[in-house]
Amino acid sequence: MGVVLPDITKIFFPNVLKGIETAAKKAGYKVNFLSSDFDFATERESVEYLKASYVDGIIIDSCCRAEGLAKWAGELAESGGEAPFHVVSMEQVMDSSKISSVLVDYEKLSGMATAHLIGQGKRDILYIKVGKELRHGQERYQGYLSALAEQGLPFREELVLEADFSALSAYHATKLALEKGLRFDAVQTTNDQMAIGSLKALKEAGISVPGQVAIAGCDNIFPSTLVSPQITTIDLPKYEMGYTAFEELKRLMDGEGKASPRSVILEAKLVVRQSTAADRAGDWNLSMW
Repeated sequence: MGVVLPDITKIFFPNVLKGIETAAKKAGYKVNFLSSDFDFATERESVEYLKASYVDGIIIDSCCRAEGLAKWAGELAESGGEAPFHVVSMEQVMDSSKISSVLVDYEKLSGMATAHLIGQGKRDILYIKVGKELRHGQERYQGYLSALAEQGLPFREELVLEADFSALSAYHATKLALEKGLRFDAVQTTNDQMAIGSLKALKEAGISVPGQVAIAGCDNIFPSTLVSPQITTIDLPKYEMGYTAFEELKRLMDGEGKASPRSVILEAKLVVRQSTAADRAGDWNLSMW
């Protein structure tokens, strides 16, 4: 079977890949991993290559733009015959009538992080989002907006800046916010890499974290426990996501066309650390080294 990811070198994916590989090995399958480098044309070529190689199914974390996901799902499910080709999407629902998906509720989880910051007395939360291209990026941003509304806080458009998923982009976005003189007492980012980049910018400016500005990320990658202060985050079940994606793919393959696509929602949790609560004890995660 084949796996197509946006970038297999990104720190989010090793545990995902390990979950896929473990489940596949247990079932007697070999796995072919390919990376699209966040380029949809490369993703399409990778899928064509895997299908031409007669893989039994594909797990994909697509970088397709949100508005094109349903159409792309239809193409992915095409087998050239009567029965659909078996595909499982990770992180987002592409088209639940065509292919299965394994994901978390990003909108709910992002809102949980925002609500935590508000619960810590923060009222002016700088949100560093990614572009509108990826659906799960949109969902994380919507969670922030929903939490503000639920807590009765006004939305301040100037407190929303755009970056990509990298630490460097969030570092520059935070520096820009400071140069503009924006008033904020917390930063929420789309992932932990971005939170670490923001932390560096704040430290360089002599701003204490969490004393003056609190920070919350998402994903719970291990470097978020190695910086000081450690980053409050959402612990996503990365290994479980990969393992479950393979199990779902095998369910479809074993069903011989009788198994219907479905969405599997995994549980995640808020992990509070020193970037929002200074009195929290450290919990270094060195297991990934």
